[in-house]
Amino acid sequence: MTARARAFVCAFVVVSLCLCLVPEGASGHGSLTWPPSNRQGGQIDRSEPGDCSTFDCFWFSQLTGIPGNPTVNDPDDRTYNIFDSSNGPSDWSRSSPWRAPGSAPVRGSGCGVAGGSDIVLFNGGISPPGIAQGMDGIELPEQNPYAWEMGSVQEVAFSLRANHGGGYQYRLCPLDSEGGVTEECFQKNPLNFAGTTQWLQYGSIYPNQPRFELPPMRIVTEGVTPPGSQWARNPIPACDFCSQASCGQGIPPNYTDASGTMPWGNTSVPYYGGADWINMTHCGAVCSGEALQTSFAHNQSRTDGLLCPPGGVQFPEPLPGVSGFVRNISYPERSITAFNVVDLVVVPTDIAPGRYLLSWRWDCEQSPQIWQNCADIEVVKPSNVASSASSSEVVPVRARTRSQRRHAQEVALN
Repeated sequence: MTARARAFVCAFVVVSLCLCLVPEGASGHGSLTWPPSNRQGGQIDRSEPGDCSTFDCFWFSQLTGIPGNPTVNDPDDRTYNIFDSSNGPSDWSRSSPWRAPGSAPVRGSGCGVAGGSDIVLFNGGISPPGIAQGMDGIELPEQNPYAWEMGSVQEVAFSLRANHGGGYQYRLCPLDSEGGVTEECFQKNPLNFAGTTQWLQYGSIYPNQPRFELPPMRIVTEGVTPPGSQWARNPIPACDFCSQASCGQGIPPNYTDASGTMPWGNTSVPYYGGADWINMTHCGAVCSGEALQTSFAHNQSRTDGLLCPPGGVQFPEPLPGVSGFVRNISYPERSITAFNVVDLVVVPTDIAPGRYLLSWRWDCEQSPQIWQNCADIEVVKPSNVASSASSSEVVPVRARTRSQRRHAQEVALN
């Protein structure tokens, strides 16, 4: 085992201690949970898929934004402050990554970087224990690849730890790509969605639950990068308690003077940002519902509810009570961390067989951040059994037994 691989294993060992010591609202925000060959360690069927217990949600890019004017202005495609596209002071998300999907630059090779940047910032911008701050996610240990047949429809899923709105895309890059695995390579191979059906799938905190079909997904294809590619709006609304425009805008973080220290593993780590930037960032999170991580009193009358009060959401809930910004400490089973969002993507028929990395890229709207995770994929030729099924023919992950999954992978890889 390499030194880097040993460091990653060590991070798994101390995870329980570390997540108890880090403030709830600053402990990471989203991750890929299916396929199971993801390098960051997300899992679709753990108790809370979004609990970040394997540090899978610490791989992202901090303080990034679109290089031009916003192109996503339709309220139906927005996730925060949806009726304001004035490009004025009240349109506070106008430079956020989701406002022109795919155009904001990222750090690293398309798999995220540990802690989001080279500097530890207060808003969850810290690397997993044992991993260097700013390490490129491409350097994580390779996983046994998950087999995808050419022309097939495949399931993918992600979870949320903190709901920054926006939307996401799935992409592929060959491991032997000329020039290596890069964000530019991923952008050359975006995947289309197989229709507009998506589901909520709960973790084992709710055992034996069926999947819950969501309303048709919103797919954005105009004003995106790569041109004409498909991006899906995050279907889960955050809370709407106040306008983030009131929090101040454009305050840069202080990268040179430590603002304090946070406990991390068996040590304390200095963090940066400065009081003005920290207060602005925290204010925006409070407007979105961060304070509800320790409070549920207003919502006890909603037995179906998660976190947001009736009507206090950024856009209509896809199902009754499905909304929120962060995990509620007292009611994790009602929180956004309890479920996955499952989609179907189409593997191109003309793609070459071989080893690939799948990249999940989530462009946020509430914050200037982009989350990315990667999974190892083996694209194989179609077997004798027809695999280019329609979405209605796909057997859901939960419906497959472990032996069925193992057998399907052995057949595909052989």
